[in-house]
Amino acid sequence: MDFLRATSGSGSRSPSPPTQALCKSCSHPKIYNELCVYCTQRIEEGYGVAFDYMLKGLRFSEEEVTRLKAINSDAVFRQKKLHLVLDLDHTLLHAVNFENLASEDEHLMTRVSSFKDLSDGDLLKISAGYLVKLRPYLRTFLKDASTMYDIYICTMGTRHYAELIAELLDPKCEYYISGRLITREDFKQKGKKNLELVLGQEREQIGMKRKRKSYSERETDESEINGALANVLRILRRVHWLFFDNPANLASGDVRSFLGNIRRQILAGCTLLLSDAEKFPLLEWRAEELGAACTTIHDSSVTHVVSACRGAKDCRWAEQHKKIFLVHPRWIYAAYYLWKRQPENDYFPL
Repeated sequence: MDFLRATSGSGSRSPSPPTQALCKSCSHPKIYNELCVYCTQRIEEGYGVAFDYMLKGLRFSEEEVTRLKAINSDAVFRQKKLHLVLDLDHTLLHAVNFENLASEDEHLMTRVSSFKDLSDGDLLKISAGYLVKLRPYLRTFLKDASTMYDIYICTMGTRHYAELIAELLDPKCEYYISGRLITREDFKQKGKKNLELVLGQEREQIGMKRKRKSYSERETDESEINGALANVLRILRRVHWLFFDNPANLASGDVRSFLGNIRRQILAGCTLLLSDAEKFPLLEWRAEELGAACTTIHDSSVTHVVSACRGAKDCRWAEQHKKIFLVHPRWIYAAYYLWKRQPENDYFPL
């Protein structure tokens, strides 16, 4: 898509000054280095929305942003694609500055791979002084997801850091990640991500935020089969199919509703007695988002007692009923972040 229109003239000659009539009729949809691309009038700083991640100094009016999103959505739909917005750290990878590397983890430096020998789960060193751990299944995830989604990266990291990571994730520019890098320098409000810079309507955007903490402390790694990325890819396939299965969705479908419906099926049919929910903020809310019913009554409808301590009164009641599962609150959080009901026996209370 051409975002800038060439001005008249050749060589280094300055463009002709705008006529009064042209300036009055121009809505200044595209601004480059504080000059309107169409009428060349100088526009005050702060006008419209900055899209520096595309081209330094590029700004669009609010109306133009809406128009471009509609045009880009149509183009993406024709390819049977949606938009996927990914975070970097604790989502696709884990990075730590060499200076902050704990002494017990310094041995990891001996396992660092080169850029020429990349594979899922590798440890890598980048020039910004970071040790980077790629998440298992990452390359398969990016390859498969890119066939269904235009991939954006939205990170609180700096542009320099994000560009280095993009080169690592997409060295051959197969997924055009480097052209869709939204970083902290692009956010209107300091410390707050800005998804309006994604050239797609919200109803067709899926955002994937940080997952569980790194496994490095246990010197192990998450499963490729049941890990976060494998499960998320399964959900992405499902959402993509649901969206394009019904032609009406092209006009009014909303992927957010599909995600909500899929998530509510994860613990559907489960009735949870939350023993010490006050110690775990949002626990009941998360459980209900997953489709579970929550209760405080000891009756035959209860399928799970959720408690952090096995010695609690509710746990003793559950142990008297063989058909009731006894699980730690982490069982709910794991199901939420992994988008899949987890084996109860793996989350027994302490």
